[in-house]
Amino acid sequence: MIRLVCLCLAAVVVLPAAAFAQKKSKEPDYAGTPLSAYVRQLRDKDAGLRQNAAKTIGMMGPEAKTAAPSLAAVFKDKDAMVRIRAAHSHAIITKDPKLAIPVLKDVLKDPDEYNRAAAAEAIGMIGPTAKDAVPALVAALKDKFDMVRMNSATAIGKMGPLGKEAVPALIDLAKSVNDGAMSHAIMALGRIGPDAKAAVPLLIEYWPREILRNDILEALKSIDPEAAKKVMKD
Repeated sequence: MIRLVCLCLAAVVVLPAAAFAQKKSKEPDYAGTPLSAYVRQLRDKDAGLRQNAAKTIGMMGPEAKTAAPSLAAVFKDKDAMVRIRAAHSHAIITKDPKLAIPVLKDVLKDPDEYNRAAAAEAIGMIGPTAKDAVPALVAALKDKFDMVRMNSATAIGKMGPLGKEAVPALIDLAKSVNDGAMSHAIMALGRIGPDAKAAVPLLIEYWPREILRNDILEALKSIDPEAAKKVMKD
């Protein structure tokens, strides 16, 4: 009888442990579709499916890190948007953008302006760890397409102080005739902070422009709080 009781107790201990191990090894999924299904879609003939698969893998986060080699395998996909989404997702799931940044920098020179704009946006979404892309973003601030310039400015702003080398180019963009481009440039300068102090005279000059006033004030508060106080009194 004693032996039987011991065996029963052992079973109580072992079964929860086995259940825990099974739960821990469960394949990541998104909306009920397993990671392996999205990995297979990366090789689909339909570019739209490949794009969606690459994007969705990134949405799973670091839990999908086993898909990193599969994402890297499509870095040279003939479809630029697949390359963009694969690179961005690779940076997200590995928490390391060093392989993704060269891909995105290359797409910044793509003939299609929408692809260039998407590449700039993807770099910004990666954030400060993508600081090696700042020189390429500075070059993109001179793009002929407004969306590319604005997305590039936003991406630089997301680097914070690490984007300080872009200050002269952002000041030039802030002199644009396009209000959208000006606004994006001003906000980026504000996010860089005190290292963007060279922009203060221009920001003060633009203060009378009501459409830009909120952006200017927030930028000045970050760059030069005393200058911000001064314009609010004027």
